[in-house]
Amino acid sequence: MHCVANFVRFGRRFLLTSLHEQILAEMRVQILALAAYALLATSFAEAQRCVTLPVTNGTLPTVLPVGHWDCRFESAPVFVYRYDADTYIIREDPCFQSRASFVYLLIGQQKALLLDTGFTASADAFPLQFLVETAIRAWLDERGRSRDSLELVVAHTRSDHSGTTSADAQFRSRAWTTVVGASVAEVSAFFRINDWPRDIGFFDLGGRWLSVVPVPGQGVSGQALSDPT
Repeated sequence: MHCVANFVRFGRRFLLTSLHEQILAEMRVQILALAAYALLATSFAEAQRCVTLPVTNGTLPTVLPVGHWDCRFESAPVFVYRYDADTYIIREDPCFQSRASFVYLLIGQQKALLLDTGFTASADAFPLQFLVETAIRAWLDERGRSRDSLELVVAHTRSDHSGTTSADAQFRSRAWTTVVGASVAEVSAFFRINDWPRDIGFFDLGGRWLSVVPVPGQGVSGQALSDPT
């Protein structure tokens, strides 16, 4: 059973993924809002039944591309960092894309979830599908598994923002890949959220359960994901 503590733990993990002060400030606000929503969405009885799950401790990057004066030096257009054995952080370099969105790849035993696809549509400028595919194949090779044993699901934190859906086309028509639509109806159907935004959906990656929490606000289909591990 997932509980409020897991939402807060999830928020802390994502808070630490950025070393840029402005991003940290924005994420603190989002995390506080998510924790408040979780308190409303989770009854006291459910919280009492919550089982504390073991948390996987990852390693944070010591340096993140921050742009600004560093743009005079050559750098890669995409920053890829492996937080732990099953989690990747991907960021567009601010020198190439000023909005510098974060993208997250979460891998379970049966499915992998890519959360958002960034601001850049061009596969030449932002080869997101290639990078994700490379990460997945490396993960599978470590376990002696074939590519067809792991499905990739592409989902979004909101629908009305180019920073979450721009590179979707790179994943459409790809084998072993499902791109979830960004509308309320499509998100609700895929994650089995019967009463948007009052219900919470759950998604099993295979030994890695995620809670899908509707958080409409800046976008009508906004959602936050809680990963108790």
